[in-house]
Amino acid sequence: MNLKSDGKALTGVVHSINYQRPDVTLQKATFDPTSGTVHMEADVPNPRGGTIHYVIDGKLVNGTMSGSWNHDGRKGDFKLTKK
Repeated sequence: MNLKSDGKALTGVVHSINYQRPDVTLQKATFDPTSGTVHMEADVPNPRGGTIHYVIDGKLVNGTMSGSWNHDGRKGDFKLTKK
């Protein structure tokens, strides 16, 4: 995942490790530097047709972002560490 912030807008791309799946560009993303909260949304092509809308909420602390994701009634947790 590559994220960039210009102090106002947050943009980014989630890179797939599976060559058969495309990288995903975030459509809506915010970062509040005061609280460290991150909100991201992205639409991903569904192999069965249509799109899947992901909503990701997390918090950034000392180079690690952790939080939760959900789509279509499914949900889970994640943890990403800056390299």
